[in-house]
Amino acid sequence: MSQRLELTDKVQRIESIEQKFGISIQSIYALWTLDEYRQQLMVNFDVLSGGAGLPDSISLVASVYNGKNQLIQTSQEFLDDETFVGFQSVSIIMFDVMEPPALIRVTPQAI
Repeated sequence: MSQRLELTDKVQRIESIEQKFGISIQSIYALWTLDEYRQQLMVNFDVLSGGAGLPDSISLVASVYNGKNQLIQTSQEFLDDETFVGFQSVSIIMFDVMEPPALIRVTPQAI
């Protein structure tokens, strides 16, 4: 049996951290899929900067929590300060997410 659940309403941003890095995470879409081939979570979003770029390269981390508020998985993508021009679309895919997450946090971090 195949299941697909849109979980965008489970995504939490921490805007104060985004402001620290001079970015904004927008246009978020999260989809959990369970079928005979995969158990995965996909989180898509855009990263925008008020300026032309980033002062330093950063990591964008998606953290996944279960119903007991336990961290069950993380994954990350990197934004390079030399190639970032103020806008970039990001897709983070996590495999072996066996149940729909109760919470998904998306935050920037220093590298």
